[in-house]
Amino acid sequence: MIRPELVIAPDIQIEPLKTTDVGGLVSILREHVRDPNTGEVLESEVQEIQGYMHGEKDGYGRARKYVVARGADGRVCGCMAYVFPPDPDIINLFKWDFKRDPEHSAQLLNAFVSGSLARGGGVGKKLFKEICRMVQKEGKRELWVSSSLRYIDSWGFYDKMCDENKGFFFGGGWSHSDANIWLKRLD
Repeated sequence: MIRPELVIAPDIQIEPLKTTDVGGLVSILREHVRDPNTGEVLESEVQEIQGYMHGEKDGYGRARKYVVARGADGRVCGCMAYVFPPDPDIINLFKWDFKRDPEHSAQLLNAFVSGSLARGGGVGKKLFKEICRMVQKEGKRELWVSSSLRYIDSWGFYDKMCDENKGFFFGGGWSHSDANIWLKRLD
């Protein structure tokens, strides 16, 4: 039997986020941005991500650049963002990997696909490939990915899409406490 999402994925277009897309992404954010113990939507985090989508800078003064996946009907069904340089915690943790200036690296953030299309439909892969293309076009040679335990179901995707799984790292004051980290080389 052919899964519906496999039929839908070829009609998916990837394009830059428009301000009018943010409202359509809220329900997708609410699917994923949840407390891992209670399942409750973390509304403050959903609102924070919406702010980034509207151009607000993060705690490190960086503005995120988003792309969205749009179905044939025009509705958004996923998003991903990148920012550069990577979080200082990643740079400090992998000093030996930043032999080249960290300014030649970017970080993937806010990767979300509608639950009705996730898992093998190709939407995430299209978004990731476009992010890699855009990051490379900006002169970056590496894309770093950090994913917390909350998103463990996505780790297999990053294992497939990235060149190297750098391992799982426990908190200890690190802002990405308990996260797995990957590296995608772009050159």
